Amino acid sequence: AFNKLTGKTVWQADRAVRRTSYATPIIIQHPNTGPQLICVSGATGISSLDPETGKVLWTTGEFPMRTVSSPVYGEGLVFATCGGGGNGKLLIGVDPTGSGNVFETHTKYKRSTKLPYVPTPIVYEGHLYLWGDGGVVSCVDLSTQKNVWTERVDGGYSSSPVCINGILYCIDENGEVAMIDASPKFKSYEKVKLGDPSHATVVVANGRMFLRTFKNLYCLEAKK
Repeated sequence: AFNKLTGKTVWQADRAVRRTSYATPIIIQHPNTGPQLICVSGATGISSLDPETGKVLWTTGEFPMRTVSSPVYGEGLVFATCGGGGNGKLLIGVDPTGSGNVFETHTKYKRSTKLPYVPTPIVYEGHLYLWGDGGVVSCVDLSTQKNVWTERVDGGYSSSPVCINGILYCIDENGEVAMIDASPKFKSYEKVKLGDPSHATVVVANGRMFLRTFKNLYCLEAKK
């Protein structure tokens, strides 16, 4: 961690390395804990660090495969996946209030089928959305842990979905934007073709949506 004003190193945490991880860390704030820096890797599974000191607060222990998608936090749980060969193989949801190795004591949700490998999951209004690399999308009710629906959308995906006003947007590898309702009732919309391939996730900032392909960057302004 670095001091943003001086650029000086505040702390450094040496971490075990076994398999390459492509996941981006996140900061969470659970109501019963201080801020936590959540990291995911094959060597340590999900781990929580104190953002002020770098001290490890808890970990799930080693994941069996590589981590590509990033962790997400919602409904009081931290979710992360691991996988290989273009498919997710394991997803767990962990209560982040423990200490030490929490895999047995604080894992509240586990799933091993119809999972994303590259795309990051989304939690929205009590439901977990899993957008698979091959276009299989599932909705899980987190209150019951039951699968609500599983549907297929065309295309292969190396980007992650984003949720904007209750709609999930995800760009497939051919550069076509798929859109479905983030809802217990499945509804999809006609794809929008951007014209060339894409591996980029949609970005939203300052009332605008940014979509990047291999050759172009598009900016769409929200309706006023």
